[in-house]
Amino acid sequence: MPKAVDRGVPVPADSAFAPHSGAQNLPEQNHWIAVRLIGTKSNRDGIGAHLKLVSGDLTSYDQAKGGMSYLSAQDPRIFFGLGNRARVDSLEIWWPSGLKETLTNLPVDVFLIIEEGKGTAKAVRYPKPHQ
Repeated sequence: MPKAVDRGVPVPADSAFAPHSGAQNLPEQNHWIAVRLIGTKSNRDGIGAHLKLVSGDLTSYDQAKGGMSYLSAQDPRIFFGLGNRARVDSLEIWWPSGLKETLTNLPVDVFLIIEEGKGTAKAVRYPKPHQ
């Protein structure tokens, strides 16, 4: 097994503690979008909401989940991989309260914050790490 060195201590290269070698230098060919739901009439995290994303020929479904394991937590954001598709045509959200919202023409490679009942999304784009 190849070894990596971290502060003089050899660790297996496939270890979670090994330095990342080159992963940050991969070409950025694929797009993504992440959704963070904030419930107002529904529960605060929108747990139980159903989402349908349409991007060109891609239709993808997911659900806001929570409490899936004992003494652990999951990222509350819902991630969609878009491949080479450069925009999201529509995102439909069925909230636990029964409200249905549809957002259209959404940007990609962003984290969206969507508050129940507003019908809009705030896009947050983090700066790329220094190379």
